[in-house]
Amino acid sequence: MASLGTVVDTTEEAWDQAFAVNLRTAFLASKYAVPVMAARGGAIVNIASISALRGDGTVAYSAAKGGLIAMTVDMAYSHGRQGIRVNAVAPWHLTTPMVLSVSAPGPAPSS
Repeated sequence: MASLGTVVDTTEEAWDQAFAVNLRTAFLASKYAVPVMAARGGAIVNIASISALRGDGTVAYSAAKGGLIAMTVDMAYSHGRQGIRVNAVAPWHLTTPMVLSVSAPGPAPSS
C-alpha cells in the first residue's frame, strides 16, 4: 500500500506496514519457493514500482519497493546457477481505487 508521506511525516507504523506488505511478503514467498524450484528451475517475477526509482512523496512505499529491487538482483545472482530466473518489473502508477485514494496519478514519464 502506498501512503503519502515524507521521511518527516511518515509514522513508524506506516513505515513498518509498507515494508511488511511490499518487501517481507516477497521475501517469505521466495524463501519457501526457491528450495522447491532448485530441483527443477523456475522463475520469480517481483512487482516493484517506478516509485523505487524516483521520488513521489511516498517514502515508505518507495523504500520498500527499492528494497524489493535490491532483493531481486541479489536473488538472481544467488540462484541463477540453480536455473531460477529472478526479475522485477517497475510499472508506472496505475489508476486504481487505491492510488486515487492517496493521490492523483502524475503524468507519464517522458522518454
